[in-house]
Order: sequence, then structure tokens, then C-alpha cells
Amino acid sequence: MANLLTGVSMDYSGDVSGKVFYSPLFRNPAIQRFFTLLDGIQSRTNLPVAGAMQKITKKDPGCGLTETGTGISIAERTITPEKMVSHLQHCPRVFDNTLFEKLRRKGVDLNNIEGTDIEQMILKIVTGGLTDDLFRQVFFGNTASADADYSAYNGVWKQLFAGVTAGNVIRTSTIGSAALSAGDAKDILRSVVRSAPNVLRQLPKSKAVLLVTGSVYDNLLDTKLDIPNLGSSALEILENGAGEDTEYEYQLFEGYRVIAMRSWDTWIDDLSETTPHRTVLWAPDNHFIATDTSAAFNQVKVWYSNDDDQNKTLARYMIGYNYALPQMISLAY
Repeated sequence: MANLLTGVSMDYSGDVSGKVFYSPLFRNPAIQRFFTLLDGIQSRTNLPVAGAMQKITKKDPGCGLTETGTGISIAERTITPEKMVSHLQHCPRVFDNTLFEKLRRKGVDLNNIEGTDIEQMILKIVTGGLTDDLFRQVFFGNTASADADYSAYNGVWKQLFAGVTAGNVIRTSTIGSAALSAGDAKDILRSVVRSAPNVLRQLPKSKAVLLVTGSVYDNLLDTKLDIPNLGSSALEILENGAGEDTEYEYQLFEGYRVIAMRSWDTWIDDLSETTPHRTVLWAPDNHFIATDTSAAFNQVKVWYSNDDDQNKTLARYMIGYNYALPQMISLAY
């Protein structure tokens, strides 16, 4: 098995800084900001979906009773969680003759990182990678992919694309792969919002958000910034309608938060997909993640094995995704 840290390029001179600078990962919000979590699911689970009962009240004709409407069906959406695992190991000999030697234990426990600053550094690196993997796979998982980093289960975009193909999910516009022109994002978002099913549009604006690629987000921001003769009142509206939550970057459009999913741009490029500009009107109450325990998303087991003189990390959880109601989705790509 490959070493968790493959090399340390630090000359053995001077001292070790008390601060380690970590390569940045995407700032992903807590998973429950965008999804409804179904905990305690260890096998296939069903999401019963009942049709809407409408036009069942008529004028009373007088004596006698006749049926005034027709029945509805109850369908189902299913989620089958997949077992996920992350297992890594590390031998501190990679720190030989480097500044990190000062952080290691001594004697027979030389290679045991338990209780050291090295352990905390590795734990931070691993947990960051786990969170990044979780969001990447939830949104871009595709069992048909030849890439094992994406093929564990079908995530959001695979299932939304399938819904569009089946005629169940509304795709309000086709954006294409070319770079966006000035003002395109405004038109894209307007189509996604205005052409959304009325049952979705009637939701309080606090119950839905617009998730967009960074390309769409920046184009929308440029449109606002390029407004001619932007006065102080307009600047105030712009400043109050854009900002940063503690977990994500956003601006406003027709009362909805437009959230920049910049990680999407990177993962779309990683997969060489041909639809780089994406927007979806998203109601978190309609999107479900089934898992054996959501607490495991942030749990990492770390231990030193005397048998093979290796430090090991292990994370395990089960996860699957599906949406419930296609009429509560509107998108463009």
C-alpha cells in the first residue's frame, strides 16, 4: 500500500514552524444544508410518492351520491446505499533527516505517531479529503464511469440527467459548452425560475436556492457590476444582495440565494464533461441522502499497528442519493 505522505521536502536545518500550511480544498458546507438526511439506513429504502388529489369537488346534483373524482397512484423512489471506505497508512520514516524528526516519538515508539503533532496534521489532511470526496461523489457519482473515484453510486447529476431524458424533470434551456457571453447568466437563471413548475415557485424563497457553477455565478456578478451609472442606492442593493455565508458564497436573484458551487467546475473538468455551465433550482427538502449514520461522514479511526509498524487511518460509511418529486426541480445545462 502506498504511503499517505510520499515525500517531505524540508532541509534538516533550523526549526519547525508551529503552523502547517495546508493545500486548500473546496469549502463545502455541511451536507444537511443541501440535503435531507435519512439516518439508520443499511439497505434499500423507499420514498413513497403520492400523486396530488385534484378536482374532486363538484356541485351537488341532489338526491343520491356519485363519485366526484378519480383515484391517485402512489409510486416510489428508491435509494440503495453503497458501502464506502477510506483506508490509508503512513510510515514516519518519510520524515527521516527532516525537520519533522523533532516531532516524532523516541526509541521503540519512533514510528508511532499517536499523540503527536504529526498525527494531528495527518488527521486534518485526511478529514479534508473525506469531505471533498463526499461532495464530489454525491453530486457527480456515476456507476457507468470507468473512474473508480466516481463510480460507486449514482449521484445528483446522473439522476437529474436521467430525469430530463425520461421527461420527468424540467430542463428550461440548453446552454452548450461555449464560454458564456455577457448577460447569459441572467437569462439562464430567469428561465430556470420563470419556467419552473408552479408548485416549486410557490415555495417560500427561504426553502429553495439556485445552485450554479462558478462560470454562471461570475457571469451574473459581472452583469450586476457592469450596470451603467451605478449610483449609491444601486451599490447598496448590490452589496446587500451578495456576500458570504459562513459556509458558501452567494448573491441574490429574484429573492433566491444564488450559491456558487465552484467545485462543480473543477469536477466537470476532471470528468471532461461537455456541459460546463449548470444551474438548478434546488429545494433541500426534496433531495435525500440515505446513510447508516451521518456521524460517520466526519469520523476517522487512527491507530498504530505493532504488527507491521504502520500508522493507519480508516473511515467507513454507507451512502446513496435520490430526489423525491421531479416537479420540484428546474434546471439548465
